[in-house]
Amino acid sequence: MVREKPLIIKPKEKQDAMKTKEDLNKNVNPSDLKISNVQGRKSGTSVIQSENESERDKKNTAIANKISDRYEIRVPNTAKPKFIVYGIRTLLTQMITERHYDLVIISEQYKKKENGIWIEDSSGTAAIWVPPGSSMHISEKGYGHGYVWARHNHIKIISCYLTPSDSIQDFQDKLDDIEDTAMNLEGPLLMAGDLNSRATEWGMPNTDSRGKRVLEMSARLGLIVLNTGTATTFRRPGCEETTPDITLASEGIAGTIKEWKVLEDYTGSDHQYISFIIDSTNDGLRTKMQCSTRKWNVSKLNRKALLSELDAHGSEDSSYKNAMETVEITMKMISSACNQAMPKTGSNRHKRPAYWWTENIAQLRRTCLHLRRTYTRARRRSAAIEEAQLYQAARKELKRAIEASKHRKWEELREDINRNPWGLGYKVVMKKLGAMAKPPELSAQKVDHIVSELFPTHDALTKEAEPIIVPQEAPLFNAEELKAATNIIKA
Repeated sequence: MVREKPLIIKPKEKQDAMKTKEDLNKNVNPSDLKISNVQGRKSGTSVIQSENESERDKKNTAIANKISDRYEIRVPNTAKPKFIVYGIRTLLTQMITERHYDLVIISEQYKKKENGIWIEDSSGTAAIWVPPGSSMHISEKGYGHGYVWARHNHIKIISCYLTPSDSIQDFQDKLDDIEDTAMNLEGPLLMAGDLNSRATEWGMPNTDSRGKRVLEMSARLGLIVLNTGTATTFRRPGCEETTPDITLASEGIAGTIKEWKVLEDYTGSDHQYISFIIDSTNDGLRTKMQCSTRKWNVSKLNRKALLSELDAHGSEDSSYKNAMETVEITMKMISSACNQAMPKTGSNRHKRPAYWWTENIAQLRRTCLHLRRTYTRARRRSAAIEEAQLYQAARKELKRAIEASKHRKWEELREDINRNPWGLGYKVVMKKLGAMAKPPELSAQKVDHIVSELFPTHDALTKEAEPIIVPQEAPLFNAEELKAATNIIKA
């Protein structure tokens, strides 16, 4: 496990690392400061590891008071982890030592690195390396054929390599495996590697079939191409210069990735290094992942409380350093006042699943989606009869499981209504009717009073007998009357 609280001591004039350690031993007591792990570098720089920030601050203060005139003492900026992407390993170790990169994304590696954290794929063509002294913490990891992934905090990082000798179908199959893995991992995604494809989106003059497939995968995953400028990454004498090395990122973190560039340093390889920084100093990424998106319920605003809260904070000292600090403090004051003056609206962020949903149904749904993607891809090259049958069978099984679960839950619901009239059955009905709250508890006397008011009692009404009408015999008509009636009809 890589410790995360290093302290860097760099001599102002170049010297041997042993000289730096000797100066430390002469001027400070290692046992008092709990200094037990000191890593030396060729430039004379020493790195002291600490288990927490308070311990590191104590060492920093003690050492700075003794040797700050001859050494530069600093804490590495862990808010901006540096990444580097490269092809065949040559002069990489020295560059990492000099520039303090925190993570290396590798394609077609030369050999495994023994120091730090090393993760590689099953084919030995893609790897992720966390050098010693890095501030990166890898919480999860995994690999496949041609790709490897790791998770740092909430960001998932994928390193991949697609060989140019693969057929277009093998290329698509590997790309599909990478896409499936990316879809099953939660959180924002950063993907980089040598994909050996061409597209105008990363600076090539035209888009080939492989580049089109990479762009289609990126669109489905919501990834943005980070390659900028016209600098190429593949430079072999006698060959066309191209850019097969691509960097992709989710929309949510693309704006935090700064200083993406192709390094012009000599690498001893056909590929140039790519370097970039994830800049989270403004907490934009952390805010996007962690902050609440719930709004205030303005209809329940307490104007008096709002004005009182604003007046209380407005009277405080407002001598801020700059405009950005003024805006930040003012927005915090307004947010605090709104929190005191009105509640927030409800949130469906953690909405409960359907009452019939089970883990078995969730697994069947994932299987069904996987088989559907497999069937869709197989149709590109053949009739895919077998894939279609598997997908149809999985879909039928999912439907049967949903119907069985609904039937079972319905029987449980009927039994629950008989046991508890205010239980799940009541909640289901009230949700359909639009009622959001259970009626208040009422005493028996109160219920009787309400019923008597709504349905008052009256004296019984006596119904009067209806008069009996005796039918009378109708008089007969004569010939004159019949003739008159006939003339009227003819008219």
